[in-house]
Amino acid sequence: MAIVIKPKLTLTANSASAATDPGPASVALSLSASPPNGKSTVTALETFVYQTTAATVKIWDHGNAEVFVYLKNLATAEANNDIYVGVAATDLSANQDARYLTLQAGEFAFMPWAGEHDLYVEAENGTGLPKLEVWIFKTT
Repeated sequence: MAIVIKPKLTLTANSASAATDPGPASVALSLSASPPNGKSTVTALETFVYQTTAATVKIWDHGNAEVFVYLKNLATAEANNDIYVGVAATDLSANQDARYLTLQAGEFAFMPWAGEHDLYVEAENGTGLPKLEVWIFKTT
């Protein structure tokens, strides 16, 4: 029996001229995307909440496995709570070439990951130290 997930992204925004919650464009936006047949096959799920530190720490070893990765910055206050995510054991706050993304308070990412790189994270400056929710959907 196949184990499946049904990821779906829906993105909407008002036009820039809207009186309430104006959007980024002159026209209203509406996007919906999902994988073929609306589902993806997975073999296992690994989840955890990681307490970030001011040092760069490896949170996942790729093991040459293709996966889907969900990351969410659980911080609710914006000041000093960014989480840097990267692909190298280096200072991610200073080395933007190794930084893959920055998650501000409350932001999340869901992405396919080729499995050729480990995942490293680092808190913005050591004062906020937000928690990072991690879900790794293994596909092989």
